[in-house]
Amino acid sequence: MQKIGTYIAILGLLAIVMNLFNYVPRLLAGIYQWGNGVAWSIQTGLVVSGIILYMLGGPSGEKARGARWYFSGLSFFLYNFNHY
Repeated sequence: MQKIGTYIAILGLLAIVMNLFNYVPRLLAGIYQWGNGVAWSIQTGLVVSGIILYMLGGPSGEKARGARWYFSGLSFFLYNFNHY
């Protein structure tokens, strides 16, 4: 899930940077038909959802496999929130 989150966040960032130079990624060309505000919202949503997916993926590697449930994004927050 970390790879998918990384790709989505990079796509959103790339779309934002390319928009500043008046270029449009082909994959996201249709969002500009709905207006500039909607396009910015979708691009920001891509970045945020990519970061969330990356965080929910948790750490990778042999040492992290046992503690994956504890460090996976939302579970980590909820665990700490309930114990303070």
